[in-house]
Amino acid sequence: LLAFVKDPQVGIAVKEYQSQWVNVLGHVTRAGKVFLRGSSRLLDVISEAGGFAATAGDEIELRRGGGAQPGVAIDRERLMNTGDPALNVVVRHGDVIHIKEQQFVYVNGEVRSAGSFPFRKGMTVLKAITEAGGFTEWAKKNDVRIIRAKGGEIRINVRDIERGEIEDVPVLPDDKIVVGERKFS
Repeated sequence: LLAFVKDPQVGIAVKEYQSQWVNVLGHVTRAGKVFLRGSSRLLDVISEAGGFAATAGDEIELRRGGGAQPGVAIDRERLMNTGDPALNVVVRHGDVIHIKEQQFVYVNGEVRSAGSFPFRKGMTVLKAITEAGGFTEWAKKNDVRIIRAKGGEIRINVRDIERGEIEDVPVLPDDKIVVGERKFS
């Protein structure tokens, strides 16, 4: 027996798209392909990838369509602290999201706690030295050097910065700050 329904009403809702995806690379818990569910935003996709790894830095790069062109840099701290929708963009099929590694500044010599410290935008020589616990009593403040990873060395008299005679010097990722030692003869 065959039955027909006149004017049937059918509703279809797509639960999940397996044909739409983005690649999440770098310093997340589970890097790889993340399938999109409707209109997914950047933080949604990073969350699907397990969130930021402990080694994640401050920069997120978004490349549209996975192209070879340089991507858009998004500041992680601003994204997380402000929830700015202009930063938490809608991602599209084929996008590549790359979570960059944390970068460091190295401080040694006559400071209280020499070592590596996370680089942050706006970091200066005095801020880096403060991160290292400040100067020891043997520090030679007029003999501070920045050794640049890409070559070159900058000599700084920190006393001039403290007196306001010169601006505090910005540091770059991988800079090595060396505080000289006062010697008595």
